[in-house]
Order: sequence, then structure tokens, then C-alpha cells
Amino acid sequence: MKSIATYFLQMLLCSGLLYCYYLLFLKNRKLHRFNRFFLLGSLLLSLLVPFIKVPLYISITTESNIGIQTLVKYNELLLPEVVVSSSQNAPVTFAWILCCIYCGIVLFLVARVIAGLAVLIKKRAFNNTQRWHSLLIVETNDAAAPYSFFNWLFWSPAIDEHTERGKKILQHEYLHIKQWHSADVLFSEIITALVWVNPFFWLMKNELKAVHEFSADAYAAKDADELEYATLLITEAIHYKQQQLAHPFFNNQLKRRINMLTKPHAMHQPLIRQWMALPLFILLSVLFIVSCQSADQAPEKGPDSTTNGAAAVIPDNNGMAPDSSAAAPAATDTAEVKEVRMAPPRIVKDPEVKEVKTFTPPKIVRDNEPEVYSKVQKDAAYPGNWSQFLERNLRGEVPVEHGAKAGNYQVIAQFVVDRAGNVSDVKIIKDPGFGMAAEVKRVIRQSGRWTPAVVNGKSVKAYRKQPITFVVTEA
Repeated sequence: MKSIATYFLQMLLCSGLLYCYYLLFLKNRKLHRFNRFFLLGSLLLSLLVPFIKVPLYISITTESNIGIQTLVKYNELLLPEVVVSSSQNAPVTFAWILCCIYCGIVLFLVARVIAGLAVLIKKRAFNNTQRWHSLLIVETNDAAAPYSFFNWLFWSPAIDEHTERGKKILQHEYLHIKQWHSADVLFSEIITALVWVNPFFWLMKNELKAVHEFSADAYAAKDADELEYATLLITEAIHYKQQQLAHPFFNNQLKRRINMLTKPHAMHQPLIRQWMALPLFILLSVLFIVSCQSADQAPEKGPDSTTNGAAAVIPDNNGMAPDSSAAAPAATDTAEVKEVRMAPPRIVKDPEVKEVKTFTPPKIVRDNEPEVYSKVQKDAAYPGNWSQFLERNLRGEVPVEHGAKAGNYQVIAQFVVDRAGNVSDVKIIKDPGFGMAAEVKRVIRQSGRWTPAVVNGKSVKAYRKQPITFVVTEA
């Protein structure tokens, strides 16, 4: 539930920033092609950006500002959170009711889109049709005609296509078909149905339809007097029922369409307004795509060195510092010891010497290589499905047995996977009590052998950190 809320928050912020830029710099401007793809890209980016994470290592010092420190703190990487529910028989919860309401509204909106498609298909099937080049002309007495859907042109027999009025209307609808505007509408309708809680998606969808009309009007009026074409719009726009998925010639964007037709072209501003979008995308990348992490945890690679620098224990994302026993030992005590192979000195046998001590090679301590790594090139990995293993073996009823009240309880465990893949030094750095810490320790210790972490092609001893949430519901 927590990760879902984080995703929706990031999606809302991303779409809000993009729509605000459109509102301030692009709306009601003669940038029809750019505006169309900007709105489509905004819908798609808002959905995908929260999933994309690119690590960026930043050196944290005492002089670093609070914003940089917060980004690093926020973006620390953990193993995927595992949620374990109690086996108690629980009644309908508020979260379950909200989920049902959300899914019910999604089904209603999707059904409305499907119903709109069914209406168009029915009109296509039960009316006379004829092929004209790549278009399929469907004759209909529908009051909303003419309108188009992909390459279907629903045309009213009352409109003579050979007159000047009919030609302009035909050119208008032809551009909708030529530029696949119906695909944009269908795409935006599906997104707003699935994520209906985002108000910016609804605003973008409406603006996208308006941009379609601006483009079609500009194409139809390119060889005619703009005022004459505007007069055509005024005389014909008299309360027509609109199709949800189609592009009717007569619609309620009349005032804006006339304004766009009569607005003069700007010389230099369009290019400036398009390039101004670049800083916005950079800002979104920093906020949502780039995962800022401490440079102390990044692998250090120098021209004469192939080892990693020492790194501290992974800090707790929830601001809870581990106790002194969980901290990494000092570098002087934990540095890896390597023996240097040396040829022992030649021993001359002496009859008076009864015992000859064997020469012990000196030990060289390498200070730049930690005993336990907290940042590696390849993390230690469980050979199977780790989340599934935890869910199957953790006893969700443990907090209930120890008297825990209804709610969510998070346990964060830190453990070490050695070079052989054995799990050791399991410590709890966030313990809500009620026996959950002991249960988490028990299961992690029973996980068996892991695939060890790798640095510079060799197996190393490394930390791993696992958040687990116990969900207790009321009986």
C-alpha cells in the first residue's frame, strides 16, 4: 500500500508540472503539432517516470545542503518490501472498500469507452457504406454528423460535398483521419479510465481534443479566408450531440477555434516556448528518474587500483540509527589480511640446535578494502524467489499472538552474506516489538545459501537489508 501511494504521488506531481507548463506557455498557441505530442508525451511520461530509476552518486559532506541530503536519504535502495498479513479472519476493511470503489469506477469508465466503440460499430454495420480512396464513407442521419473515427467518415446526406461548405468540412475531417487523431483519443480515454483519480489526465485529454480541432481547422482554412471559415463554424454549430470517441465537425470549442483561426502567427516565440520545455524535463529527471545516492557507497575505480573503497553500513531509511553492535567495525580491525608468498630462508642444520623456528611471512593490511561491503557491483542474491520464500515461511499471526493491535508494523533487518553465500550477523535495526523481530531473524537464518556479492569479478562479504511489513487486521 505504501509503494502504491508513493507511485500515485510521483505520477500526480509529474503530470501536474507538465500540465502547468502547458497552461502557462503552450495553451492557445499556434503550436498544434508540438502541443499534440507534448500532451501525449505528458500522459505517457507521468505513467512511466515513477518506474525509472537511474543511480547518481553524490559526495555528502558537512557543507552539503539539506536538499541533497534529503534526495540521498530518500533514494537509498533496499530489497523489495515484503508484506505479511495475519491469518486472522478479518471483516471488510476501509482500504478494501476504497479499492472496490476505485475498481468499480474504472470498470464503469472502461465500459463507457467500450459502449462508445459499440455504437460506432453498429452505425457502421447498419448504414450504407462506400469506399473512397482510403476512406470508408458511412451515410448516416445522425444529428452529430459529420464526424470521423480512424478511417471511417460518418457523413450526413444533407451536406453536399461538392459545395464550398461541404469541401471545407470534408477537409477538416480528412485531417483527423490522416493524422490518426482517433488513436490519440482512444489512448487518452483508456488512461483517464484506468487512473481516473488524477485530475491532470482529464485536463490533458480535453486539451488534446481541442488541439486536434485547431489542427483540422487550420488545414481546412489554409486556402480560404479565415473569417469566412469562422462564419461557417458559427452558422453550423447549433447544439449537436457529440460522440465520445469521434471527431465531430460541430463541437463546443467554438470560441477557442475561432480565436485560433484569427490569431496572427508569432515569429520567434514558438521556438522559444518549445525549447523552454527542456529545463522542465531536466527537473523531472532529477526529481523522479535520478536516484541520488551517497558517493561513499559507489565503487571507486582508479587507474592503478582495482579495489573498492570502504563504505559504511547502509543507513536506515526511516531515520532510525542502528545500535552500536550493528555498526561496521573500525577499518584497522576489519581490513582483509592477505599473506604474501615468500621463499623461506635457507636453514643450515647445526647439531647443537635442537629446534628451528619456521619463518612466518609478514602480513600486509590493505586499508582500502573493507571486510564487509555495503556497496558492490553485483548484490548478493537469493537463488530462488526471495519474496515468496519470506511470505511462505513468516508467521503472520505472530504479532496477534503477542497482543498487537490492528495496523501496519514494519521490521527492517540487516544481515551479512559471506563469500561462501552463508547468512550471518542478522540484526534488527527497526523493531516495532510484539515478537516480530525474532520471527524475521528466524526465517532469514533459515534461508540457506545465497549467491555471494561480486566486486571486480570476485566474491565478497556484503550487507543486505530487508524491510518486512506485518499487517494486522481487526477480528
